[in-house]
Amino acid sequence: MGENQSIVRYNYRLRPGAIATARLELEARLSRYIWNQCVDTSKKSYDAFKAGEEKIDCSLCSLSKDLTALRKEHEWLREGSQVVQQQTIRKFIVARSKAFKIGGFPKFKSKKTDLPSLEYTVNGFSIQDDKLNLAGKVSIPVVWSRELP
Repeated sequence: MGENQSIVRYNYRLRPGAIATARLELEARLSRYIWNQCVDTSKKSYDAFKAGEEKIDCSLCSLSKDLTALRKEHEWLREGSQVVQQQTIRKFIVARSKAFKIGGFPKFKSKKTDLPSLEYTVNGFSIQDDKLNLAGKVSIPVVWSRELP
């Protein structure tokens, strides 16, 4: 770090209401479903490879096409944000590529043991009128400790 650079820390508090909390929980459930579908495809791909059968593609492009097909097939999956679901696939691809280096493929996520997590890209959120607006029509009031820079 240079002499003229400094670290600035800002604290912000989110207070989601009942509707926002329910939407975030829905997004987390759908994200976990997509993750588990990716793990299943990956396991099938690995099993086919070991058996000497035709290779099952498990690339980002292939999994994204699978997501599109799943969203067409299941109406309940379309209730969630595609931004979050695509980001889940990207996180899975990174986890899978690390597995080849350090061993241990990504595991299925359980509702009982794994904490819910969501990841939004820059296109997945905005801040307007003291509210954090997330993809999937989630709006959460923000309590500011100070103005944004």
